[in-house]
Amino acid sequence: MNHIFSIGNIQKASIGLYLLLIIALIYSFFLITIVNIALLVLAIIYLVFHWKGLKVNWLPVIILALGFAPYLMGLFNSDETDRALRAIQHNLSYLSLPLAVVLLPTLSTKQRNSVFTMFILIVIASTIPVFYKYFLNFAEINQSLGMGKAIPTPIDHVRYSIFLSIAFVFSCILFITKKDFIGKYLKYAFLGTAVYLFIAVHVLAVRSGIGLSYLGLLMAGSLLLYQSKKYYIMAFLWLVIIISPVFAYYAIPSFQNKIKYTRYDLSLSQADKGANYSDSERIRSFKIGIDIWKDYKMIGIGTGDLKREMGNRYEEKYTQGGRAFLPHNQVIKILASSGILGLLLFAISFYGPFLWNQNFRDPFILALVSMLTVSFLVEATLERSYMLALYLLLASLLYKKSIS
Repeated sequence: MNHIFSIGNIQKASIGLYLLLIIALIYSFFLITIVNIALLVLAIIYLVFHWKGLKVNWLPVIILALGFAPYLMGLFNSDETDRALRAIQHNLSYLSLPLAVVLLPTLSTKQRNSVFTMFILIVIASTIPVFYKYFLNFAEINQSLGMGKAIPTPIDHVRYSIFLSIAFVFSCILFITKKDFIGKYLKYAFLGTAVYLFIAVHVLAVRSGIGLSYLGLLMAGSLLLYQSKKYYIMAFLWLVIIISPVFAYYAIPSFQNKIKYTRYDLSLSQADKGANYSDSERIRSFKIGIDIWKDYKMIGIGTGDLKREMGNRYEEKYTQGGRAFLPHNQVIKILASSGILGLLLFAISFYGPFLWNQNFRDPFILALVSMLTVSFLVEATLERSYMLALYLLLASLLYKKSIS
């Protein structure tokens, strides 16, 4: 029995489950729950058979798990407990994933980078049917982009674009750092994946993904080049980042149509005629969310009651019609539902491990946290189970190396 549950076997099983989880993030939301449970069971098995030699620093787990607190708070001050319980269910990954990763055997840099590589490859594979359908219906979809629609994707198009942008930046980091964990020359394959994903993000034409790609490349690239004192190359990188959007505007029709639509949408918003237009509705959700927070400053209105209250206030304020969305902003969403206290707990959970032990010096961590932080301004990014699971998996694997 000890041989079956040896450290090596458990380590291989954990890597297999990490890869299965990455596939589930795009293709099976139900499987995300199953893999989370399997990881916890595997962690318990490892704890039972190898508890004597186990060295665990619980601090990062406790810090990451604090992200669950705002949703737990929301249960106690919500009248609609069913909706509050669903929010708790969707956010259980805050507890399960970091705990499982920390308890399981530590991955070597080579093994961890192999998981990142599989993430990149799975994301690339998922783009094949997306772009096949796009080029098959090229004119029709490009026209719809000019009307505020999106290219069909396997998950929500905004978060899917974030998947692509993270995979792009991780590809760049793996190429720049020259980690020869797959052979002396095969590392150049990451240059190929980075170029493909860079083009894919622009063809997808989701502004969040495009902006985050540039931001992640800027942050990680600048850090790596500064550390290696390659200042001229760093200046060239900045120049490329400035020029690329201009080139993409004229070279990629889907990107150009999306920019034109954005200008049109914002003009309607300024004229207060933006009902049923994406940017206008996003701005309206900000305003209503802030209004709700002002009435429930310390602990919020509750995760269960927020949707109902957003709908009521939308009908009162915007009588010309439109759709009442939850705030398209992670900060405002937490403020409205859980107040200042909830936002403080979330901030500690998200930025505590980032600042702890100078983890911000790691280009993967710096890119991931920077990209998600900016995404919070225009999306409640982590309010989908698959986006939360991706963040927690990547963050736990990255923080684990510094506590092993």
